[in-house]
Amino acid sequence: MDIVNAIAKARFNSARAQRVPLHKTSAMHADLLCLEAGQSLDVPDGGAWTYYVIAGTVAVSQQQAVSLPQGHSVGVEGPHTLRNVDQRRLILLAVGT
Repeated sequence: MDIVNAIAKARFNSARAQRVPLHKTSAMHADLLCLEAGQSLDVPDGGAWTYYVIAGTVAVSQQQAVSLPQGHSVGVEGPHTLRNVDQRRLILLAVGT
């Protein structure tokens, strides 16, 4: 069992979005994604991802853009883009297979 305080691991960089590894098993991995206002992150290789918005508002773009506020989650397969559309920092829990 591997226990971490995910919020304590959050880190931000004004130059680019940050990906903080939290857990990795043979079946899945979980990362914390930290984006400053206006930053975006392209996920070109796709795969299957579930995102949970811990703080802020994210726009998830694939064939259409959907904005999700804090407390919401979304499942995405294939290439997509994540963008912080809020003036505050965005923190996402990203779980992928």
